[in-house]
Amino acid sequence: MPADGPDPPSEHRPRRPALARSAAVGLLALLVFGVGLDAEPPFADEWAYVSQAYFGPLWWEGRWDDPAWLEYGGIDLPPLPKYLIGGMIALGGYPMSDRLDALSWYKDTSSTFGSPGLLSWCRWPMVVLGAIGCVAASAIGAMAFGPRAGALAGMVLAINPLYRLHARRAMSDVPTEAFTLLALGVGLWAWRELIGGRPGRGAAAMALGGGVLAGMAALSKLSGGLAMMTLAAWAALAAVLPGVPASRKAAVAGAVVVAGLIAYGTFIVGNPTLTARPGPVRGAPKDYVAMAETGLIGRTLAVLEHRAAVSKAGQQTPLFQQQGYALTDLPSKLAVVAVQGFGRFGPLGPRHSDSLVRYDWRQDWGAAIWGPLVLLGVGWAAWLGLRQHRLGAPPTAWAVLVQFAVAAATVSVFIPLAWDRYLLPIQSGSAILASGFVAGAVAAASRFVRGRRREADGA
Repeated sequence: MPADGPDPPSEHRPRRPALARSAAVGLLALLVFGVGLDAEPPFADEWAYVSQAYFGPLWWEGRWDDPAWLEYGGIDLPPLPKYLIGGMIALGGYPMSDRLDALSWYKDTSSTFGSPGLLSWCRWPMVVLGAIGCVAASAIGAMAFGPRAGALAGMVLAINPLYRLHARRAMSDVPTEAFTLLALGVGLWAWRELIGGRPGRGAAAMALGGGVLAGMAALSKLSGGLAMMTLAAWAALAAVLPGVPASRKAAVAGAVVVAGLIAYGTFIVGNPTLTARPGPVRGAPKDYVAMAETGLIGRTLAVLEHRAAVSKAGQQTPLFQQQGYALTDLPSKLAVVAVQGFGRFGPLGPRHSDSLVRYDWRQDWGAAIWGPLVLLGVGWAAWLGLRQHRLGAPPTAWAVLVQFAVAAATVSVFIPLAWDRYLLPIQSGSAILASGFVAGAVAAASRFVRGRRREADGA
């Protein structure tokens, strides 16, 4: 392996340096996200989550058959961020919101439900989860490209203006990314163990750890399904690896299947909208009655269909079309991902962006640097993965390449609007790949310089 090659298998890995790197990345991220949190301007959707914080007590008090679960608010916004915000409201002694607050926000999205201090207080779970996501990205980078690459990836993600922005908002986007990265960090470790012929802990970590964390990612936002999609893609990668015994391939596939079942089970337990049986409600609207009469699978599909309908409605909104947000064809989607995703929303982008201007050199100039760096990272991952495989090691660099490909393809195909949040899933993979290349290039340059010095000393 190169001087800054991937972290070795778990039983040989020095733990203290890895823990120190993780702590440094996490502390940096906490500072970047937490300092000046009170000064972060409020965003309308934050108050939507605050208005539905009452779902937190409904869940942790076991009121899983309350009629509120089948109302619009129970279906519209994902549950886990509402639980986190509800917990912060209860912990801080603030008045808890109720269903009337939720209804009033949908009637007027400029509504607020507390002081700026309350909103700032409710943002802290996202700050912490954002930092944990950076640590998870660092671990993934270390397993694929080495400790320096991992540390660099975590720091690059922490300073990414888009990731930082959402780590400072009481919303669902960064919790989704954090739990996705945690699921993939555990999953990559397990994948490496299983491919390397160490099935015991690997199978348990993939099935239980990866499954629960993937379920929590989906509970944070349905785009958290990328976690299970990536684990499934890693199982497919294992299946086509030459020279790997069939028993190891089967172990990966079996563990991923169990992880999927556990993820769905976690999603069910964490979202009583799928199971609530409140009984007849006098004067209930037709949509409520139809949902109440539907079974588990039907409700799951209804939640998915609702989110798809919301995205489609956004594309068809005249105002969004006039403002240039709507993306209705693949070429425009690819252009937005390439320009905005690697430009204004990449690590070289501005702290504050203007999404009303679709393409803007002043905001997107960073794509000219960051995009090629990520592409070089793609090539580096392809080469290093081949070298890993030829040396008999699990090709973790290929796994990270697959992770990025799954996220980039999904975003490119399904992005409905040129909004910043839809481009968040490609940021972590970009950071890991580019950091892998940079760390590898620095290591190669260092070896070259040392070699020339030895030659000079010998002469």
